[in-house]
Amino acid sequence: MASPCDEVPELLSKLYAVVRRLEELFPERRFTPDGILAGHLGEVLAARDYALKLLPQGTPVHDAETTDGTRKVQIRMTQRGESLEFSDNGADWILAVRMDEKGRIEEIYNGPNSLLKDEAQRKQRKMSRAGYFSLTVRDLRGLMEKVPGGERLPRIC
Repeated sequence: MASPCDEVPELLSKLYAVVRRLEELFPERRFTPDGILAGHLGEVLAARDYALKLLPQGTPVHDAETTDGTRKVQIRMTQRGESLEFSDNGADWILAVRMDEKGRIEEIYNGPNSLLKDEAQRKQRKMSRAGYFSLTVRDLRGLMEKVPGGERLPRIC
């Protein structure tokens, strides 16, 4: 039986093939997997690639925790975007990733939420009415350089 590290890319390739075919049939519409589906894909792929234990769906603030339970993690994912939104909701650790159509994820940020909040204040990013602020992928990559490699969540896939 294939492991999740091996099987997911094949499944996502099939999903995106269906998306492409729907867009061929209905060129006036986009069928990008986004919203809840994309968020859940990001969560399960990050959990797979970083050996995280997913928390029950609907758990406030955090999506997963380390297998030893010492660190709670909020997972943020984008597919094509150049920025991500975050909230000042008390999350401990942020894992921000970009997913491609084959289910491969690229790490954009793997570090404490406090660095993100400090950067948003430094750049005078305004909170939306819903309590979110935005940081670019470039900002996030720069901030991750401030997180010592030994403190980051280790990647296994």
